[in-house]
Amino acid sequence: MLRKFFSLKPRSAPRMIVAIGLVVLYLVAFLVATRMVVHTPSPSPSRADPDYQPSSQARCFSWGQATQPTGPQPAPDLAPVGQPAEVDSIRYQVPVAAQQQDEIGGQHARGVFLVAQLSEQYVGTDMLGLTMIPGGVQLVDRTGTVHCAVTTPTWRLNPSHYPSQGIPGLIVPISINPGDPPVTLSLVFDVDPGQAQGAYLRAFNRTGSASVSLDLGLT
Repeated sequence: MLRKFFSLKPRSAPRMIVAIGLVVLYLVAFLVATRMVVHTPSPSPSRADPDYQPSSQARCFSWGQATQPTGPQPAPDLAPVGQPAEVDSIRYQVPVAAQQQDEIGGQHARGVFLVAQLSEQYVGTDMLGLTMIPGGVQLVDRTGTVHCAVTTPTWRLNPSHYPSQGIPGLIVPISINPGDPPVTLSLVFDVDPGQAQGAYLRAFNRTGSASVSLDLGLT
């Protein structure tokens, strides 16, 4: 083969060089294309639902006793549905039994959505009042596992308080002044269907140093 190549006539040599060059270019293009196909990364998993990112699900573990990942089960001094419970001039109440839903506004639960209504009223005398922070309320399931509210479906069920959605996992506080009537929010939690029975809410004071337990009527 080499002998045949070196025996080529002068006129044939340029054609052969051009042909070899074209082959080389073709091989280079093929290798580059193959490398691009093989090494193209798959879609990033960071596009997962932001409502379930660890930072979003840790919003209710922010201070005091609220930092604990578990709560007592059964709950001590559990306030029945419709009966208020007070801690440091904050009066909490679950006015009606919680509801279980598979879907809210097109968003499906990973387990089941527990929709809990919570009323909060400031009965103190501080003229600055307080801020109602849904992220400071926890749900404790029947195993004692603590859950934070899921942001987006909570927004959707409270359009008068949250007319426009913001950062997933962050619910803007609501101001409550002395003498104001109770403010009621529908909070949405995502729990395993088998752990819903016996679940209750823990609602904290402003420093997280004390809390009250509120039955959800899921017994």
